[in-house]
Amino acid sequence: MNAILPRALRIALLPLPLLGCYTYAPTEIGSVAAGAPVRARVSGAGAEQIATVVPLNGRVVNGEFVESDSASVLLQVPSARRDGVPGLQMLYQRVRVPRADVLELEYRRLDPVRTGLVAVGATAVAAFLASRVLQGNEPGVPRPGGSGGNELTGGRLDAAVRGWRLPLPLP
Repeated sequence: MNAILPRALRIALLPLPLLGCYTYAPTEIGSVAAGAPVRARVSGAGAEQIATVVPLNGRVVNGEFVESDSASVLLQVPSARRDGVPGLQMLYQRVRVPRADVLELEYRRLDPVRTGLVAVGATAVAAFLASRVLQGNEPGVPRPGGSGGNELTGGRLDAAVRGWRLPLPLP
């Protein structure tokens, strides 16, 4: 693998999966549209109350904004995942959070700069790998030390991608 991707390129690609395509921006409860993806930071008491209904990650509730009134905010949050079972979808639970327990509300939005950087980086990697795999492959001309013929079905392509796992951030 070291012969395929130079060390400098591997180091340059390390932060690529960390860029992500989404960012969170603070907002007021009254300005959020129904159905918008949000993240709410809640008080300790609010987190304890919500944790009895759905699993939480600290004091952060990720979900979809449903509605709000003067006393509370209604969020639709993931409650259970059915991994490995084809045809089943994520299960959701609606949770009413008192406004006093909502410390901060942020909405998720697409970040065009980060998305562009990820797209350009992925394209550069794909172009580099394609050029390395296809370099010198002429139909009917055997390569020195090679099996002759088209090496796209084995050998070099396998060496180019074998062992690579690119962790992608999930929204």
